[in-house]
Amino acid sequence: ASFKVLTLVGEKKDQGWVVRRRCIFQLFGALSSKLDPSETASYLEQSILPPLYLATEGHSDTNEELKSLAQQVLELIQKCVGDESFALAFAKVRGVFKAKRDERSKKRKQEKVINPQEAARQKRMKSQRKMKSKKRKKALAKAIRKGELPVSMN
Repeated sequence: ASFKVLTLVGEKKDQGWVVRRRCIFQLFGALSSKLDPSETASYLEQSILPPLYLATEGHSDTNEELKSLAQQVLELIQKCVGDESFALAFAKVRGVFKAKRDERSKKRKQEKVINPQEAARQKRMKSQRKMKSKKRKKALAKAIRKGELPVSMN
C-alpha cells in the first residue's frame, strides 16, 4: 500500500521505481548514520550494498540521479563503517555478482553445446532482428534525406 502512495505523489507512473529506489537509498543513508558502525557492518553484505552496487556499477540503464545518490550513500556508509570493513564487504558483493554473471554465461555456453538446434534458431532470430533494425534505420535516413521527416537539431 505504501508503494502505491509513493507513485501517486506527483511522479509519473513509469518513474515509480525511481521514487522507490530513492527512498530506499535515503533510508540506507539515514540508518547507517544513526546505527552503531558494528551493527551497520553486519547488514552491509546482505541488505545494504547489493542494491547500491547495482545502481552504481551493475546496471547500464540506471537513472543518473539514482546513480549519484547511491554513490553519496556509499561514501557515507564507508565513512561510518570504516574503510577496511567497507572494502571487504564491497569486494564480497562484487564477487557474488561476478559469480552469478559467470554462472549465467557458462550456462548459455553449455546450452549451445547441449542443444545446437536451439542455438542455431536463436542465432537466426538474432540475425533477423539485426536485418529488420538495419532496414528501419535505412528507411528513416531515406525519409530524412527526401525531406519527408522533419529533423530537429538540439
